Amino acid sequence: MYNIVRILQQSLLDQPPAWGVELIGVLASSILSALLVLIYWRMYRVQKSQNEIQQSQTDIMDIQSKIMAASFTPDVIVKDTLTEGDTVKINISNQGRGRAKNFRVSCQPYVTDSKGNYRPAWEVDGPCFRPVVVPLSRCDDPGSGDAELYKGTVKLGYPDSGTTSFYFSEAINQLGQIERDRKFGAELYLIYDSEIGDRFVQRIKCINDFEIDTGVTLEKAIQNCTNKNSIIDSLD
Repeated sequence: MYNIVRILQQSLLDQPPAWGVELIGVLASSILSALLVLIYWRMYRVQKSQNEIQQSQTDIMDIQSKIMAASFTPDVIVKDTLTEGDTVKINISNQGRGRAKNFRVSCQPYVTDSKGNYRPAWEVDGPCFRPVVVPLSRCDDPGSGDAELYKGTVKLGYPDSGTTSFYFSEAINQLGQIERDRKFGAELYLIYDSEIGDRFVQRIKCINDFEIDTGVTLEKAIQNCTNKNSIIDSLD
């Protein structure tokens, strides 16, 4: 019996008091929370560093793309423009390092308003016409020197129609039948794309103050025009 009492006394002495157990629990919880905060902070720093590296890489790639685009930008020079009826032939030379492709031609028509000032054809009374972008095809006959010869038939269309188009002579004659007391003008533009998809627009000819008569064509308009200054640069 004495031995049993000694064993129970020794067991009670080996057990910590209740407040000690609670203190150990609090300390363990605090240490665990601190470790979790430290882990989360380190994860945040790593993620932030990765984002900064990724942003730097993106910036570097953007700069490289711009440098590459600048290095391979086409430099198209129109050496000569010939017309036959409503068909235009353009002698094109590319002096840049980048390839130029998808050559097109477009005509911007103008008519004078009641005050005698040129306005786009769709802004005045009478038949309204808009530019039509016409693809150019490469001619079989070579151009001059390092140039290539492209041709296409110039057309105009109604603003409210995406499909209906008229040859230059047909559209201008329609305007002339109603707007006999007005002056007419037009500007020809060459449109092309670079290899990376950038679009370029280059004005190649201004045809102002030409006479309207039966069967006037682009060729006749160029021959009869009395003003070759740009119209679009003078608009309000």
